[in-house]
Amino acid sequence: MPAEIIDLEAQAVGGGCSKNGGLQYSWVTEAKYISAITVTTDVISNFTMTDVGKWSKFTPDKDGTANFAEAANRSGGKRSYNQTTLWKFGGVNTAYKKAIKNATLTCDVVAIHVYTNGARIVQGIEVDATQTGGFSLSKIQQTLLQSNQNSGTTNEESRHEVSMVGEASELATPCSLTDTAIEAL
Repeated sequence: MPAEIIDLEAQAVGGGCSKNGGLQYSWVTEAKYISAITVTTDVISNFTMTDVGKWSKFTPDKDGTANFAEAANRSGGKRSYNQTTLWKFGGVNTAYKKAIKNATLTCDVVAIHVYTNGARIVQGIEVDATQTGGFSLSKIQQTLLQSNQNSGTTNEESRHEVSMVGEASELATPCSLTDTAIEAL
């Protein structure tokens, strides 16, 4: 099907679309536990998992720093999206360090990000009906977790920062799964 430019108009505030930014929390798993996805009207409506209980919830500090960004990139005729998530967890302690160390040893990570306005979006996989399970991993650069530990200055707080970074060929896909549905996967 050929590409087509269609009308695009900003939604007015109060028109049922909150423009508040930021992430409340994210559900994170390794891609190896996802065997298939269900897509309904361009929205991921279900995941088929190889094992139950593999989604972990990342709830960062509520200080306005958690975010998911998709920066457009172009190299010649190639277009892609650098996808980066940042979660901050205040304080430096052994429990954070152990959890973050284990998480950063994983490869090909998938997250369902829950925005402050309730929208949900999936990072780490791309919808692809030609592939087994209806998806592929981020097509250009695998999605990994990375971490920073920062003492801060005497005027700041110490913190652990976890980022999820990958490069995809298209913008992340919306998701309609509720927290209850994700917990049951």
